[in-house]
Amino acid sequence: MQESPKKPTITDVAKIAGVSKTTVSHVINSSRFVEETTRNRVLEAIAELKFSPNSIARSLANNKTNTIGLVVSDIGNPFYHDPILGVEEVALSSGNTIFLFNANYDVDRSLGFVSTMASRKVDGIIFMSSRLDHSVIKETEASNLIAVAVDYAGDSNDKVGKVIINFEPGIRQLVAHLLSLGHTRFAFVGDDSGTSTANIRRDLFIKILSENQIPGENCFVCGGNFRIDGGRAAFHAIRNSPVNPTAVLAVNDMTAIGIIQEAQDSGLTVPRDLSVVGFDNIEIGRDIRPHLTTIAIPGFELGKLSMSLLLRMLASRKRGSKQKETTYRQSVETKLVIRSTTSVPA
Repeated sequence: MQESPKKPTITDVAKIAGVSKTTVSHVINSSRFVEETTRNRVLEAIAELKFSPNSIARSLANNKTNTIGLVVSDIGNPFYHDPILGVEEVALSSGNTIFLFNANYDVDRSLGFVSTMASRKVDGIIFMSSRLDHSVIKETEASNLIAVAVDYAGDSNDKVGKVIINFEPGIRQLVAHLLSLGHTRFAFVGDDSGTSTANIRRDLFIKILSENQIPGENCFVCGGNFRIDGGRAAFHAIRNSPVNPTAVLAVNDMTAIGIIQEAQDSGLTVPRDLSVVGFDNIEIGRDIRPHLTTIAIPGFELGKLSMSLLLRMLASRKRGSKQKETTYRQSVETKLVIRSTTSVPA
C-alpha cells in the first residue's frame, strides 16, 4: 500500500521561509509584530506547502479563537457596506475571522448575540448599532469580552473602546450652505426611540442654527426609524408643521430618500419646494434623482479604525497592561457633500 504524503510541519515552513519556528508561530497566531517582508515570506511558504495549522489546538493552547463578532443595526441599510469591508480588511490581514450579527435595531436581540458570542468564545466584539443600549455594554463586560462601540456616547465608566463620529464639522458646513441659499425655516427628522446618535445630531443642528440667529422655534423636530418608510411618514408631519420648513436634515440617507420619494409622490419638486439633506453618503444617494446632498461619514475608515482599536485592546489584555479600556478612543470627521437636493427656497 502506498503511504500517504507526509503533512508539512511548522519546521518545513520555517526552513523554506528562512526564519525560526518562533517567527512562523508569531505570524500564524498574530502574537507579535513581524516585519512585513518577513511575514510575506512566511505566508508564501505556508501557501506553497499547503500548510494548515490545527486551529483547534492553537485555540486551546492560546485561549484565542481568532474570531471577532460584528453587530450592526440593520444589514439591509447600505451604509454598513463600507464599515463592514473596513473591519474585514483589518481582520483578515491579522488572521481573524468575522461573525456578522444583524441586530435589526432590537436591544433584546443584541443581548442574545452577546450570550452567543461568549459561548463561542470570540476574542472580541465590535458594535455598530444605532440603538446600542447600556444593558448590552454591561452584559458584554459581565461576560469578560473586549468590545469596541462605534458612535456610542455611553457612560464614562463603560469598559469599552469607542470610535466617535464627530458630526459637528459636517453640520456646520451644512448650516452655512443652507443659510447662504436663504433658508430660515428648518426641520430635523430623527428617531422615535430617541437614540443617542440621533439626539446628538439633532442637538448640534439646533445649536448651530441658534449660533446663526435662527431661533429654536424655527426648527420643527419629528421622529423616524432610520428607514425609508420612516422618512415617508415624517414628510407628512413636516408638511403639517406650523413652521412650514423649506429645508430638512434627516438622521440618515435612508430617511432622506423616503422624504424625497413621498414629496415627489405628493406633487412637490425637490429641491425647489423642499431642500432635503441626509447623513452617511451611501451609494444609492449618488444614484437617485435628484442626487442627494448629504453629510458624509467615512464608513471604510470607520470600520478599519474599529478593528484596529479592538486589536490594540486585545494585545493590551494579553500583555497584562494596566491601561483601562476606557482610555481607548478614536474618532472620524464628517463633511458636507453638496449635490442636487438643496437650492434656494421657492
